[in-house]
Amino acid sequence: MVYTVGKTRKKGVSPRTLSAYFSAISSYYDYLIYEGTLNKNPIPPFRKRYLANNRPNTNGENTRQLISIDEMTHLIRQAENILHMALMLVLAKTGVRKGELLTMDLEDLNLDKGTIIIKPKAKRTNRLAFIDEEAVTVLKEYLVWREPRANCEALWIKPTGQRMDKDDPYNIVTAHAMKLDLHDPDGPLNRKLTPHCFRHWFTTHLSRAGMSKEYIQELRGDSHQDAFDIYNHIDPSDLRKEYMGCIPVLNVQTGPGRARVTMATDIQSLRGLTNDICSLISDTPGLKPAEIAKHFNKKSNYIRPYLGRLEKQGLIFKDESSSCFVVNQLLEYHSDHRVTMATGGVTMATTIQSLCGLTNNIYSLISDLPGLKPSEIAKHFNKKPNYIRSYLHRLEKQGLICKDNYSRCFINPPSPGIHPEQGQALDETVLLEA
Repeated sequence: MVYTVGKTRKKGVSPRTLSAYFSAISSYYDYLIYEGTLNKNPIPPFRKRYLANNRPNTNGENTRQLISIDEMTHLIRQAENILHMALMLVLAKTGVRKGELLTMDLEDLNLDKGTIIIKPKAKRTNRLAFIDEEAVTVLKEYLVWREPRANCEALWIKPTGQRMDKDDPYNIVTAHAMKLDLHDPDGPLNRKLTPHCFRHWFTTHLSRAGMSKEYIQELRGDSHQDAFDIYNHIDPSDLRKEYMGCIPVLNVQTGPGRARVTMATDIQSLRGLTNDICSLISDTPGLKPAEIAKHFNKKSNYIRPYLGRLEKQGLIFKDESSSCFVVNQLLEYHSDHRVTMATGGVTMATTIQSLCGLTNNIYSLISDLPGLKPSEIAKHFNKKPNYIRSYLHRLEKQGLICKDNYSRCFINPPSPGIHPEQGQALDETVLLEA
């Protein structure tokens, strides 16, 4: 058996997995004792001798990542749509497990009382979860987005209307965390940010705010460990009062302001990083996409759309022999953060103005003439359908329009974030000030 432990460790099996192996073996020996085949279980003394010093380091690579309150605020506020924002906010405000989140139904949510009823689970004792005012506000906006799409009773749905799959929360959280360099899919456990890390965040920051251990255990729904926990009854009103006083406030924005901030972030990213890439290629010609991505601490797939945009505008071109990018010598790069062609043609300012103007015009057209197909919208603006689809996707992503699944036409949702008469909200100046 000692030989087996050493061989297993050489294979890189984690301490927790090794411990689980011996738990299974110990259960088998307990069964043999029950059947009368053996008189003693040899696993407990062996585990004490050989596995006692094999526990994971609580402050090392095997520890779940804990982010700060500011990082959690930034993570949730930069969410691309209201579904992602609401889901991550509920994870942070309740500390529920992923399985408990996915089984929530619409009837379990009570916004008037600020509560969520958790479905019965083997690991769950207390089924009452609280949410504060900012979570209620975000969930109200999410329910407006959910209503025309949902075709089931699930609280958390996919864009197609069905209940979320088990991997969807993980994909949503990690996608946003990677943008902030909070998640490394190939790194150790303390460099990964998963839905279960929100449970650690919830527990730790409630404790740091001064909440007692028994209240935290009650909010987490932990199983009762001793007789005191079983016989001690906590008043829900006292628990709610303590929760409201200790849960961190994240100052999450909702409504039209959130849509403006999202668009402003897109434009700022479009203008800033695109110019930075152009400057880098101008100063250091002959770089490959992987080298450019490494310079900005980004993945190659994140940088390629920016390179494609610059190449499409004729600002840079790829040397076919070396697959490296160089700057078009017919261009001038000015220090006022604007890329301009020497011939006076395409400019970054024109691109931003087009982004704001055409997006707003498409939104106004759909508001005035609901039920148009993408090809009809493209024909109205004398554009190709593929050119228009990216603008439709942007509006749909922000919840400003939605697609009718039966007719495949675009219409306005019941309560859109920006109305046609507020078109000036998409103007570049207003956006960047927001």
